[in-house]
Amino acid sequence: MATVLLVAAIVVGLDARASLRRTNDELASTRLALHRTSAQLASARSHLAVVTAASDLAGLTLVAEDHQLSSDQAALDGARSTVSTQGADITALGRCLAGVEQSLNQTAAGDQAGAAASLANVAGDCSARTAS
Repeated sequence: MATVLLVAAIVVGLDARASLRRTNDELASTRLALHRTSAQLASARSHLAVVTAASDLAGLTLVAEDHQLSSDQAALDGARSTVSTQGADITALGRCLAGVEQSLNQTAAGDQAGAAASLANVAGDCSARTAS
């Protein structure tokens, strides 16, 4: 019976040793996979940091460009207003000059009353333009 027990113990021991070897092999394989995964994670984190920095820079650039666009739009609106005002001034000045020319022609022709009436008709256009 002792021999049977000894043989059984040897078989169990050999089986345990084989199982321990398999477990050690699986552990080594898992450690290698963990090392590879850790390296991939480090690379992904590094890439994420680069992309985040680029995104932050793009955001700052966008804010600066938006402010510049707002400033340019305000300047354009001011220029449009000035052009509109100057257009009205030019139109009124044209009417003033036409009235003065007509008055001078009437004076040259001896029509003093007509000359005075022509000047009176454009007096508002002429006085408004000389004041600005």
